[in-house]
Amino acid sequence: MSNKRTYPEGVPRWVDTEQPDVDDADAAASAVRAAGGSVTLEPVDAGPGGRLAACVDPRGARFRLWQPRRRLGAQLANAAGSWNFSDLHTGDAAAATGFYAPLFGWEFDDIGFATMIRRPGYADHLAATVDPGIHERQ
Repeated sequence: MSNKRTYPEGVPRWVDTEQPDVDDADAAASAVRAAGGSVTLEPVDAGPGGRLAACVDPRGARFRLWQPRRRLGAQLANAAGSWNFSDLHTGDAAAATGFYAPLFGWEFDDIGFATMIRRPGYADHLAATVDPGIHERQ
């Protein structure tokens, strides 16, 4: 059975549903609104695991917020079989940068064929683990 999602042409979307961890789902949902996004599911307890909210950025890309409690989210990344990255398809990278960078502290790098969105320190992590020459190529 296929559960393929379809989106109207031109609507930005995360290929993997993005769900950044936040310290406070209520405060983050308020910040989403203040930045021009909307909250489609108000912050709600998800059992003892944490608290979640569903949001939409100003251009229409859906994402969720996760305030971890007992369920911490991805504890392993960039290893075989684990989460590696999420992919935002948008026709306006500048608008995405203007929304997500101040909201989550993400950094954006134009790498020629795409824009890489990352958390601060990600290149240091890669240099220490799998790509010692990354700083020289940046």
